[in-house]
Amino acid sequence: MTLKCSGMENPGSLPMWSDDKGIITGKGSAGFTLVEVLIALVIIGLVATASIKLVIMSGRSLEEVSLQRDIIEKGRELQFEAIRGALPDSGRERDLSWEIRKISIPILEGQWTVNYRTLLVSYSGREILFYIP
Repeated sequence: MTLKCSGMENPGSLPMWSDDKGIITGKGSAGFTLVEVLIALVIIGLVATASIKLVIMSGRSLEEVSLQRDIIEKGRELQFEAIRGALPDSGRERDLSWEIRKISIPILEGQWTVNYRTLLVSYSGREILFYIP
């Protein structure tokens, strides 16, 4: 059996192979091989997996930012109440707890003393420290 190549007359066309009976064989055809299809599927799978991981990570980040925003907001409210003198030195409400500490630091070899308070706020396993003049 001999193979004949045709289609080379026109530049840019793909060669077509045929046998003695004129039946076109698969050699030189413009289709994709199984290996090429499998590689494309693997690449698509990797991209899909990475996309899912990114969506999960962004969801966790949004939850963390929301939690941080909540603790700062609640802490500022407590700080305002402490400045007004309406907040007890410690307390607890559901997941929120706070503690006020009085601190005195001598400066200039004891000639002056800096007095201030700190407000430690704990909320859902997170803590933030505020300074109260």
